[in-house]
Amino acid sequence: MHTRGENHPHGSGHERTGVLWALGILGILLGLTACLRQDRPASTGEPMAAFALDRSEGKAPLQVRFRDHSAPGTQPVLQRIWDFGDGHTSESVNPSHRYEQPGVYTVSLTLRNAIGESIQTWESAIEVLPRDVVVSIVAQDRSGQRLDGLEAVSENLQIERQETSSDKGLKLWLRPREAGGLLRIRRAGYRDSLLFLNQLTGGADYRLTLLPIPAEESMAVAAR
Repeated sequence: MHTRGENHPHGSGHERTGVLWALGILGILLGLTACLRQDRPASTGEPMAAFALDRSEGKAPLQVRFRDHSAPGTQPVLQRIWDFGDGHTSESVNPSHRYEQPGVYTVSLTLRNAIGESIQTWESAIEVLPRDVVVSIVAQDRSGQRLDGLEAVSENLQIERQETSSDKGLKLWLRPREAGGLLRIRRAGYRDSLLFLNQLTGGADYRLTLLPIPAEESMAVAAR
């Protein structure tokens, strides 16, 4: 007995279901793509301010160079304003500015074109430290003869630099310190001299008389 086969020219039910699912997923993807395109903000052509600086900290007076890394947008830049935070401004592209006074400064750059403006503000961008206090010390012996080869040490004062010469004595560059501090002045063959500097906020000149170390005391120290 032969069974007559059935023809299905349009495919089985499972095949039709698969096609419908594929079409549905494709429609969802197309809809999401359209939504994303609608939500994506169009370019307005406004500038985008951005800048950099060559240093952010140093002692007064501090010279800082600024570099404009802005994107101008679709229109030429009509105005560029730098605000250095100390009451001074500039319209240069890459300005250089000198900070005279210690402090912490906020810097901003404003760009404007025919479409709009952009501002970048850098809070506490630059810290200017107080300038060194310069102290000069001239030492002599009891006869009034000037002594060279001086050296200064301190436990509570920060000595940034020191130079000594036969005609100008000892010159020190010290970090400011309102509470003051103690300097110990040394010279080979002489007793140390202690010098207290009160409110170390400004330079000053000092004259000292150093006492020689007795020969027998020097010999005893050398024998130890």
